Amino acid sequence: MPYRYLIFADIDLLYVEYWGDVTRQDQQDLLSSVIADPRHRFDMAKLVHVHDVTSTDIGFQDQHELHKRLRTSYEGLAGRVKWVHLAYGDLAFGMARMMQSLMSDIEALEIENFRSAREALDCLGLADTDVGERLGLALEPDASDVADGQPLSADAQRDSAGR
Repeated sequence: MPYRYLIFADIDLLYVEYWGDVTRQDQQDLLSSVIADPRHRFDMAKLVHVHDVTSTDIGFQDQHELHKRLRTSYEGLAGRVKWVHLAYGDLAFGMARMMQSLMSDIEALEIENFRSAREALDCLGLADTDVGERLGLALEPDASDVADGQPLSADAQRDSAGR
């Protein structure tokens, strides 16, 4: 199960995190779990962190099906919901861009993609809060926290530091 989600009711945030080999079934299971969670509301801001995704069998058609499912859930909302993808690597960023493109016609959603945790949190208005620390996000990686030009995940940073 290469995913987790956390709901921060105090700041109206759903945090979703994927890593490793992510399958269609993982995506479906996660969505079902989130929707079934009584704390979840569709008008909550979303931070989807797809760090360290190494492979996936999720293709365009799968994302299109997810889009159709989400579209019906967001159609009746008043106002706009921020949906932010945090994606360090190229595969993860490509997945985020595909999702952004597919979901761009859902009027209730304002979707942004970032490679920096600080920028992602800033977009959500949370950069000056303790959310980054609560999630273990590296807000300002130094040179030792970067591999191949991309920031390492918080877990990878802890591992490389021997913690």
